Amino acid sequence: MRKKSLWPMLLAGLLIAVVLSGQALAQDKRVVIAGWGGAWEDAAKKAFTEPFEKETGIKIVWTAPIDFGKLKAMVEAKKPEWDVIAAAGMHWMVKADYAGLLDKIDYKVVDAALVEKQYVHGYAVGGEVETVVIVYRKDKYKTPPTGWKDFWDVKNFPGKRALAKRAPYTIEAALLADGVPPEKLYPLDVDRAFKNLDKLKPHIATWWTSGAQSESLIRDGEVDMIAMWNGRASNLKVKQNVPVDAVWNQGLYYQAANAIVKGTPRAKEANLWVAYSQRAENQAIMAKEIFYGPTNLKAFKFIDEKTAKELPTYAEHFKKVVKIDYEYWRVNGEPVEEQLNKWIMK
Repeated sequence: MRKKSLWPMLLAGLLIAVVLSGQALAQDKRVVIAGWGGAWEDAAKKAFTEPFEKETGIKIVWTAPIDFGKLKAMVEAKKPEWDVIAAAGMHWMVKADYAGLLDKIDYKVVDAALVEKQYVHGYAVGGEVETVVIVYRKDKYKTPPTGWKDFWDVKNFPGKRALAKRAPYTIEAALLADGVPPEKLYPLDVDRAFKNLDKLKPHIATWWTSGAQSESLIRDGEVDMIAMWNGRASNLKVKQNVPVDAVWNQGLYYQAANAIVKGTPRAKEANLWVAYSQRAENQAIMAKEIFYGPTNLKAFKFIDEKTAKELPTYAEHFKKVVKIDYEYWRVNGEPVEEQLNKWIMK
């Protein structure tokens, strides 16, 4: 009696192994992106997830929030759960880079020429431009404030104020209000800033700690004037018809960039997503949803004029804003932050 050949069974087993291996590879074709959740993430999904997945077949998985301690722990353990960090402020990115937590951007994959030169760094690129601006109730002030000096002027602009419970922006605002020219802001005269903050402190109703809180404070009339992110202000103005407006003069702007997590096994896919996030059409979708400025200025070709006027990188606004010094805050952030918290508690 002839023995049955084992080859069919071996061949079938081999085919199954190949299929399973292919499925595993397909499942690993993903990019895990740490972002900010909420409305920001909803906008990012429209701009950078659905079209990217369709074009590349690579799945995008979002997680939030971005946390420095968690990033440090996962990189040091050589077990990164994230592949990309999206839209983190450059003062945060500089700190992460110095700590060795970020990979270099692969500029053979990412086209640096798509975004303005000032938004290109070895370890981070593109993203969006966010600006802290003065926002005021139009039903309270018929004559709008024109800068931080007016924010401090409680005689001509009476009413309750709110500031962010964070040193970046707050220290700069205090110095600009005290007459320091933008080109001479850094290094910051912190003692002078606190002396000026002393004058305003009785009129500060709240030190806000989240974007959602800042929105509710001015929307519900708990304060009449507030320092807040321009995107939050435009959301109230454009989407909710709240009678507020922003003062672009002396707005404090910074880049919120994209970076690759050190040691990710999916660096190739991660760089593909970062490259995709620089495209003008997609940055335009993001800007229209969340009102932060594109770093690829060609995006304005796809943005209507009304929306464009709500964005920090709109040419007329960008002439008036002041850049945050990322390196200054990398070095001085912790001690000045501690000083501010102690001062608030006095």
